Amino acid sequence: MKKILFVLMLTVMGNTFTAPKSQKTKNTRITTSRISENDRKEIENTVEMAMQPFINIVKNTVETEINKQSSKIPIDSLFPKDYVMSSALKKEIGKKYTDEIIKVVINGMKPRIAVKKINYVSQNEVQVNYEMKVKNLDKVWDLLDFDEQMEKQFLTKIGVKSIDEAEKIMKNKGNDELKKKYYYVMLDEMVNFVNEEIKKTKEEEIWIDDMSVTVKKINGKWQIQGTGN
Repeated sequence: MKKILFVLMLTVMGNTFTAPKSQKTKNTRITTSRISENDRKEIENTVEMAMQPFINIVKNTVETEINKQSSKIPIDSLFPKDYVMSSALKKEIGKKYTDEIIKVVINGMKPRIAVKKINYVSQNEVQVNYEMKVKNLDKVWDLLDFDEQMEKQFLTKIGVKSIDEAEKIMKNKGNDELKKKYYYVMLDEMVNFVNEEIKKTKEEEIWIDDMSVTVKKINGKWQIQGTGN
């Protein structure tokens, strides 16, 4: 039981969430000297705000794809063969796990728009090159492990003295509610761990590159061409 829940998380993650490979780049921003610092900040804010609906679309698309891929994973493959559990219980636990993992991924991505370059066209018009970045979560999964501290917390919360005692319950008939509790407690431990590691993660990767938009100053306010933003 020590490793199976971690295997479950990594199996689901490995099969459902693979970000496009791209070069990890330093935060670079190039702005022509003919654009003032105040204008630059306003232009960047304008682009970031205008692209928020696009970011939401991307997040929804990713969530849909993860749900689609996770539904293809056989439920039985997520549990040790010697665990005695009904199909209904496995299905319930499996759904809980995938739902929580998807939530962790979607919330942990932290997609954002990063302006790369502002090209001067005229006093009231610029061309902005930008990209979408997300947090690189690869190292978070590498850190995931069932250490002694997590084992101790797990045993305390489920009310047994050893992993062997928990294993014995899992391998015998009955006690479905207790078995479900074991899995849910471990899930909470993992999710809390992953969320804390995601908070510490600063590294990002480019998800969508080479996007551009025209921004014009209209009535003293920078706006993206064709929108009111």
